[in-house]
Amino acid sequence: MAKKKRNYKVILFDFDGTLADTIELVRMVSNELAEIYHFKKVEPEEVSVLKNLDLKGFTKYLGIKNRYLPIILTKGQLLFRRHLADIELFAHMREVLSELKSKGFQLGILTSNDGHNVSHFLEQNNLKENFDFIYAGAKLGGKAHHLRKICKRHKLKRKELLYVGDEIRDVKASHRARVDIAAVSWGFNTQEKLEKLKPKFLLTEPQQLLEALS
Repeated sequence: MAKKKRNYKVILFDFDGTLADTIELVRMVSNELAEIYHFKKVEPEEVSVLKNLDLKGFTKYLGIKNRYLPIILTKGQLLFRRHLADIELFAHMREVLSELKSKGFQLGILTSNDGHNVSHFLEQNNLKENFDFIYAGAKLGGKAHHLRKICKRHKLKRKELLYVGDEIRDVKASHRARVDIAAVSWGFNTQEKLEKLKPKFLLTEPQQLLEALS
């Protein structure tokens, strides 16, 4: 893990697979949508295969046509809402968020999930006060644009923002936006796949984020 200290002011988190353990729920929702849109269902043993794929590989594996992605995402978020009470925060993440706030960092969320879903999850886990802002509903392939927009809106130099995410597309978006990223291995993509993209930090457990920022 890189050791060079940066003067970050804002730590920006992805939601699904980074803060919230939604992998099994995503599989269940995907299978419900597969009944409607006639693409491949995901069996539990296939999750390890999907964790090695980027978004393009994921949709190709399931047989989802690109033109259906926006509506599938929208309907998926509505189905997701029914199961919010079942989602858990990743272990030790609560302590990490509290420590970051105590150290004076501003915390935010950037996610392609629905804003209602994210807010409700934060409320039910007593975490809403930890976050200064939420940018929700980002398009699957549009996070680089939102990272640049966040820097502009919050008057940040790009070196003052650190994004924390779990997917190949998160790392690629950060590189395109020239924003540092801490890639986490406990989410949707594997440590090996993330490491190949050379994120600023590669974390295998939440507490390592505190070490990276110390």
